[in-house]
Amino acid sequence: MGAASLLLCLSVALPLLLGADECQVIRVLTEASSTKQPFAFNCTSPLLTSGKARVTWYRRLSKVPVSTDSQARIHQEQSWLVFLPVAWGDSGTYRCIVNDTDMCRQVHVNLTVFEKYECGMSRNSQMNFPDGHEQILHVGKNDSLTCHLNFPKSCVLDSVKWYKLVRQFTAGKGRAPLERGSYACEASLTHAGRQFTVSRRIAVNVTENVGYEGRIPKITYPINNTIEAQLGSTLTVNCTITDSRDNTNLRCWRVGSTWVDVYYQESKRVQEGNETHVAFKEHAVYTVGITFLEVKMEDYGHPFTCHAGVSAAYFMLKPPAPDGRAYLIGGLLAITGAAALVLCVSSRFRIDIVLWYRSAFHSAGTIADGKLYDAYVLYPKPPRDCRSSDVDTLVLRALPEVLERQCGYKLFIFGRDEFPGQESQHIKQSWRDDV
Repeated sequence: MGAASLLLCLSVALPLLLGADECQVIRVLTEASSTKQPFAFNCTSPLLTSGKARVTWYRRLSKVPVSTDSQARIHQEQSWLVFLPVAWGDSGTYRCIVNDTDMCRQVHVNLTVFEKYECGMSRNSQMNFPDGHEQILHVGKNDSLTCHLNFPKSCVLDSVKWYKLVRQFTAGKGRAPLERGSYACEASLTHAGRQFTVSRRIAVNVTENVGYEGRIPKITYPINNTIEAQLGSTLTVNCTITDSRDNTNLRCWRVGSTWVDVYYQESKRVQEGNETHVAFKEHAVYTVGITFLEVKMEDYGHPFTCHAGVSAAYFMLKPPAPDGRAYLIGGLLAITGAAALVLCVSSRFRIDIVLWYRSAFHSAGTIADGKLYDAYVLYPKPPRDCRSSDVDTLVLRALPEVLERQCGYKLFIFGRDEFPGQESQHIKQSWRDDV
């Protein structure tokens, strides 16, 4: 173990030598794995990117990227660094360079490789595996252990088996002894036609402190509600869960019985976000988001369900309700515009409208008001030797043609209809005088 400790110290110091890189170092992580074990690390989880980031892995200070050949023992698959399997000489620092659209960032992973001994270990030493996980189980609760197997989709995991390695007992208060110890999960991993065996160890502690009184996770949002979403818009909905600390409940979004990321694995139009939490004294509040990069018609009326252990709650999308104010304002503007147009047309073409009305709806009968004529036409009559043919044409031809024959008016034209001594009488019998 002395060699492993020395390698760990060196791996922690190496990131200080990498500060000259132009990309900003945002995280330095420490990982451990035993030899002959498959191992993988995802650089962009939980690091958020725009989805167009270019990820490149480098080993130590090398400027040569890690191979992308899936048959190589150490290779890169998208944002994953994969070891199939880990060898003794793999200890050291690995750099993940993330070139996003707006910046360049890098993550350093310090990997420590140790030799796994199956025999000759004391009881206490078996409880402290460098690549192990610790989990707390609560008395009186239905808890389960999680086998932490994180690999890319190209690695197919199957046939998970559990083993109990060490059994220890702690005295309970008035109850049977509480059992704790070390467990191991083992699974078969298949990658590109090759098969491996991967195992993880979990150190289990048992406590009678149940912590948060609500043993069943409580989903405070969504609440089986509906959300208005504009077609084509981007939408993010967060699932908020209150649960006990150190719980083992799975929190995720599903469409029906299928995980969201699996349901939309081809289009990736709808994605589940990373889980975050805020810890309190006896409980924790977890948040898991679901993001719609583009809301489509097929999303409306479809339940999207947030699961947390045995608890579940959903929401459904619906189109926004029509804005009544827009229709009201539009109607008022249309009425106002139509009224203004009518006033403008009637003012501009008033005479033409009256003439058209008289020609279309003129009644052949006479009005019983004592008037024989609609108008009295009086015009200057020049001397006989200089008589104007233009005036005669207007008065004796144009006016009768338009007003009498087309519009139905009855005119008294001086010089055509008068009798000697009756001019004043005809004027009185006319409705309107045209001079």
